[in-house]
Amino acid sequence: INSNIDTAKVNEFQYQEQDDVAFSGDAFDSFEFHWQASVEERQSRRTTDNYVPTGTFVTAVITGGADANGGVSGQGDTSPIVFQTVNQGILPNGEQSKLKNCTITGAVYGEISSSRGVARTNRMSCIHPNGDILDIPVNATVFNFGRNGIRGTTIMKNGKIVQMAGIAGILQGVGDAGKALAQTTTPTALGPSQSINSDKIGLNLLGGATESVGSKLADYYIKLAELYHPIVEVNPGAIVNIVFLEGFPLDPLLADEYETRINEQREQ
Repeated sequence: INSNIDTAKVNEFQYQEQDDVAFSGDAFDSFEFHWQASVEERQSRRTTDNYVPTGTFVTAVITGGADANGGVSGQGDTSPIVFQTVNQGILPNGEQSKLKNCTITGAVYGEISSSRGVARTNRMSCIHPNGDILDIPVNATVFNFGRNGIRGTTIMKNGKIVQMAGIAGILQGVGDAGKALAQTTTPTALGPSQSINSDKIGLNLLGGATESVGSKLADYYIKLAELYHPIVEVNPGAIVNIVFLEGFPLDPLLADEYETRINEQREQ
């Protein structure tokens, strides 16, 4: 062995034992990574806590009933109606939402053939436990006893008026008959000629007056009957299911953006 070898350099190339071993035996070191989603990412992620999807339904009670117009113009002459939710709401897959004790407003018109008030919702308002207020437009329909519409009572208020119009028409006919009996028709070269019998002048006057009064009364009652349309009484206290036809957010901040988008779509 050459004794002239620099022992200091030899020590540099020798294996140095380490206290911490990266890999022990057949095992591997594990590392954990944690990251937090940005605010925008959290808001865009729909969950059962911040979004109500299409098809969600909630049970509600009618707190403000209505006399729904059941006439031919009923769909264009709706009445306001108010609901109060009584449970959290059932999402698809049986999950629960957060809709209990919310107030929902809507509009209703009557359907005489089925004695139901057909309702559509306008807005829903809720107050979250932290004090945030949600006030958002909602598109939903209302079911009662498993069928669309709310069972009500049909009331025809123009029946008496139509009856009086019929009586007025009879008077008009009697007056015409009286006038005809008081007149004599004579055929001439220029056509039939009518003359009043001198002994029946009183009958002719009475017939003319009766015909005139009957005609005016008939016109009056017919116009009055047009103002009285049938209604369907939708009474408060009825239990209904409200089914949402479009999804909407529960976060008040996202609700403002949602409402702006809905208004822009309506203006187009």
